[in-house]
Amino acid sequence: MSSVVLPKLLFFFISFETSMRAVKLYGPAVALAMLPVASSLAIRKLSADNESISDVAVDMANPMYATKASFDPAETQLNHIPESEIPFDFKSVGSENQDCLTVPAYRQDSTFTVGPESIAFGEHPKIVERNGKYVPVCVTIVSDSIVLGPVSTVSGDHPRLVQRDGLPTRTANSDEVQNGPKILKTVPLSEGEGPTHLSTIYYDTASKTRNEVKPSATSIKKFAGPNPMIAKAEITGGSTIKIGDYDFNALFETPQAKAENAEPTVQATVNGNGHAEANAANGNKRVSTRAVGGAAATTSSTSAPSTSYYATVYGGATAKANSSSQTYASSYPNGQANVSSSTYASVYGSNGVSNSSESTYASVYDSASNTVSANGNEVSDPPNPSGLDGSDLTEYITFSSAESSFSANRTVILDSKPTCNTVGNLFSGISSRDPSAFFKEDSLPLNLPRGVMKDSSIHTNKFYNNLILGEQTNMVWTYPYGFYWDKSSKHGFAVQYSSPSSRINGKKNSNGAVSSFTYPTHKGDLVFSASELRQNQSYLTVKDMEAMYVAVQLSPEGYNKTNNIEFPLVEGMGFATAIYHGNMTLRLSSEFTITSLVQENVTARSTEMQKYRINLSSGAQWIIFLSGKLSGFQLSMYNGNIVASRPADGLVVQAAVAPKERRLDAYYQLSAGSYVTGADVKGSIACRDVQYSISYTTAGSSHANVPIIFALPHHLENLSQSTAKRYTGINLWSTTKGEMRGLLTNVLSFTDTVDINVQFYPYLSGTGTSLSYSPEQIKQIRDVAVAELEDIDVVATILSMESTYYIGKVLDKYAYMLLVLKDIVQDHKLADSLLVQLQSYFAVFASNEMPTEFMYDTKFGGITPTANNGGDTSEDFGTGYYNNHHAYYGYYLHAAAVVGYVDNQNNGDWVGKNKNWINTLVRDVANPSTADSFFPQFRYFDWFHGHSYGRGLFESANGKDEQSSSEDYNFSYGMKLWGKVIGDKAMEARGDLMLKIQSRSINSYILLSDDNKVEPADYIPNKVAGIYSDNEIEYNTYFGSNVSYIHGIHMLPITPASSSVRSAKFVEEEWTQILSKANTGSSGWNGIMALNQAIYDGKTSYVFFASKNFKRTNLDRGQSRTWALAFAGGVSRF
Repeated sequence: MSSVVLPKLLFFFISFETSMRAVKLYGPAVALAMLPVASSLAIRKLSADNESISDVAVDMANPMYATKASFDPAETQLNHIPESEIPFDFKSVGSENQDCLTVPAYRQDSTFTVGPESIAFGEHPKIVERNGKYVPVCVTIVSDSIVLGPVSTVSGDHPRLVQRDGLPTRTANSDEVQNGPKILKTVPLSEGEGPTHLSTIYYDTASKTRNEVKPSATSIKKFAGPNPMIAKAEITGGSTIKIGDYDFNALFETPQAKAENAEPTVQATVNGNGHAEANAANGNKRVSTRAVGGAAATTSSTSAPSTSYYATVYGGATAKANSSSQTYASSYPNGQANVSSSTYASVYGSNGVSNSSESTYASVYDSASNTVSANGNEVSDPPNPSGLDGSDLTEYITFSSAESSFSANRTVILDSKPTCNTVGNLFSGISSRDPSAFFKEDSLPLNLPRGVMKDSSIHTNKFYNNLILGEQTNMVWTYPYGFYWDKSSKHGFAVQYSSPSSRINGKKNSNGAVSSFTYPTHKGDLVFSASELRQNQSYLTVKDMEAMYVAVQLSPEGYNKTNNIEFPLVEGMGFATAIYHGNMTLRLSSEFTITSLVQENVTARSTEMQKYRINLSSGAQWIIFLSGKLSGFQLSMYNGNIVASRPADGLVVQAAVAPKERRLDAYYQLSAGSYVTGADVKGSIACRDVQYSISYTTAGSSHANVPIIFALPHHLENLSQSTAKRYTGINLWSTTKGEMRGLLTNVLSFTDTVDINVQFYPYLSGTGTSLSYSPEQIKQIRDVAVAELEDIDVVATILSMESTYYIGKVLDKYAYMLLVLKDIVQDHKLADSLLVQLQSYFAVFASNEMPTEFMYDTKFGGITPTANNGGDTSEDFGTGYYNNHHAYYGYYLHAAAVVGYVDNQNNGDWVGKNKNWINTLVRDVANPSTADSFFPQFRYFDWFHGHSYGRGLFESANGKDEQSSSEDYNFSYGMKLWGKVIGDKAMEARGDLMLKIQSRSINSYILLSDDNKVEPADYIPNKVAGIYSDNEIEYNTYFGSNVSYIHGIHMLPITPASSSVRSAKFVEEEWTQILSKANTGSSGWNGIMALNQAIYDGKTSYVFFASKNFKRTNLDRGQSRTWALAFAGGVSRF
């Protein structure tokens, strides 16, 4: 048989469009090693010396599983096999509901096809699995068949290893099982013992009895558990495997997979008969070795730090990779590939040898013992064996201008196409899919305090999180009031109001602005308690956790439904409210001295309502309203506290800072007795015009039957006229969001206009959507793109990043380059080559093979990396504890949107195949519906505050905070585009609305223009808030105090959405007053600030990036010069 048959077969078997592109781009070796996107393929090992044949059917979506051929290649000569006995594979033919599958036979001069949805099992089975159903084959030759269990796929005559839910699982020891069909049944084991084992149920034809053999509970130790192993070895077929201290040698027969010295990740994989070994030391990032067929692959490194490299063999070949920088060594099928500090070395013939030293590509394509060596960046032209077009394989191996027919001699004119959506319900659910279908289930190892009741997914990033963490005594802010649990001295729940006079300023910066301001905490003006609450008899219960509301209870004996004090906490509420249930006797105290208690007249009957005025030694004055059955009920002073004359079940106590004008007390009296118990957001859109509202639910009753709600400054900009008319004239100060206005209403309704011109292309708010690039610009952008992609393995580069955050940034950097190459430069071949690599990365994420595995957290209802499951809360920037998912996942969403957008142009089906699992990232951050029981509603974005809070499950003396406003709205932008690509109009429009609200909120509280009237005047010269929290604003970051850090973290990334929030007026002020004077040295912050400058001065920005003396050190790792030139060049005409 000709030795060139294998390359022919490989090209035929890789039947999917994505894999075909990968083969053209990188050659089969890299395509198979890097792309798990092909559903399955068959590899036939051909040996020129004896013409024997063996089959290994490899599932590339999960390459650890293989089905052996039904005969032994060592005992069989191809020419002597009757046609009827040649092994078959299965091909899907006809409609979905066809009764059986045809069986095309193997021919020496032809090939067979594996259907994308069909998997054959057994020695020669009569039954196959197709689209989740069991379908007979049309031709049956043998009498026995394997019958499949409901969640188990089986391989082998009497399988000892099966695949179940993505994990290898063994069957029981069952030597006595000889005859009849085998059925595999799930047998649960005790918690923590690893994957569920399977027992074997069989029918014994001799005794005519049904028997079951159960596995030993200790026959297999933990293969994969809640804590990911450092070392990972995967095997299929006969094999020896050792993972850590667990020895699996007894299970398998021939090949070996070893993984050791992992720091942090080492992988060894065997499929079929082979040997794979991976050894790493000195801090290597990722080492992977795979052997397919009768092959050997070794990968080792003793020098640090290695980033990511692979040795891969298919057939009886040898591949070795030994250095700290190479990417691939590959061999097809019997050749040798040796790599030292190179990108690729591959062999495609049967006896070729390839050596590569500091090269881009060295390849052998024929069957002779030819040797190709490459040095520098040269690529040797390979021989062209019969039937294999070598030019197809090498056309895009490197990104050089000589390899494309692209011409830049043209002007490119583009125009974004806004989407005009009409959506009646902006907050309809995204999906009800169980996220465990995509990510394994596990639970974050964070113990919640006693009394935290989980009746739904627990919010992780809301104003009240201090009440469910640690000692539960740090403050929370509902605006305009702050609250805390005083459990050690006054045994109650305290409310405090912080006026501007109590503000504490930090030292002054060089520009004369104060560096920070904050307010004292735990200075309770009033502490709600009861005579029954005392030391060791004051228990806190937290329940009904919603997006803008939480319920708190205090009781003397733990959670008590009868005797307790209930405190509803809702953002914007005008009263501090306590409802006394059962035999709880009201007691009020203060951190200050209560100097007087005066009862005042009310218009209502005294048996229904009472009013009191309280004066404190601090100078503060409060008014108290009591509602309920008050006959014979009275408040009085006793030992410095205010006490009730008796318990009163159902008593409603409401406190507010007294207005300066007593006539305004009347508004409080109108609403007293009615209190808020929740808030929900609703909305609709008609193209650009949007109407939305925050609707408050109430309990109790009052004269007005509506509560007082305080609106923030950014609310006032677009309040509906009907809501604005409800203004009472009462104003109170918030801690960090300026002065609030009191409205007598149960709904804050808004009207607004969104900017639907924000799309994929570069854009400046308020300008047109058309773009024009000169031939010179197009040529330079392309030349820069080629240089930035040269010698880059995109997938390995992305995966080499050390955190979820940086992986997202680098991923999105390449996504922006893809967009530029496809639509602006219009070099479709280069774009498609990059598209394949980005799709390959997403395939790694989808298969959960990221450097850090992801999970669905059943405790808090979220998609998180498992990096923190070992107890180190700082690992991966605390992402596992829900720090900044919105900031991180926004990069992934935008990248997915670009990949889907370009793939749709190519008539691909990537979006349909990936939509559901990517949507889980959206749901984790911004699930819009309470009907989605798997995730909390809007984990990060706060519809009252108008921005997100990044701090996750960590206590904080100053409440929740936001450090990067730009990465906040970057998520909204990414979600908008992803919604556009998948056709979810509500998601797209919701992204538009969130961007508009963020623009109002961020420009009120975080980006400080000269005309800002919200924040203190002595802080405005700083121009940005820095770290913005509920009780403090600090001109700083969590990673350093450099001016470029403080401002840059509120800039990056610069996108088409940036100018919707960062106005040209503000950017110019910031540049002129602060950044132009800052000494940033040579760092990536220079590129960020220079591209930010394009928002008001595109020409200067473009000149910076177009300069012949431009230094790559001026680029942040998440920024490409390609996108910078495209953005600045596109907007510079305005």
